[in-house]
Amino acid sequence: ALATGADSVVVAMQTVGFSTFQKATAYAQNSKLGNGGSKHRTGAAGHWAEHGHHALMRIAAFAAVGGYDETFSHNEDAELDYRLGTAGYRIWMTDRTSMVYYPRARI
Repeated sequence: ALATGADSVVVAMQTVGFSTFQKATAYAQNSKLGNGGSKHRTGAAGHWAEHGHHALMRIAAFAAVGGYDETFSHNEDAELDYRLGTAGYRIWMTDRTSMVYYPRARI
């Protein structure tokens, strides 16, 4: 955040599974068909982004746009990123770290 002046720093996410169901879910989520080629799902060189998995955010930016909208049943992170961008805040996707997601083990 200090190096780029970003208001929010996001990371890419890789889905990993151990059970058969998890592995199938991971394969689907990591495929272009499953994620549309989204850089926040596949990883990329550091760049300005519209959305990613939140790692760090300036509290002032978060508060200025009203934070997460808890009325959303899903995808509230992407909606928050949309409001940040609309309000002129900048989101940086770093390539210096990432996260791993483990989907549920059973349907």
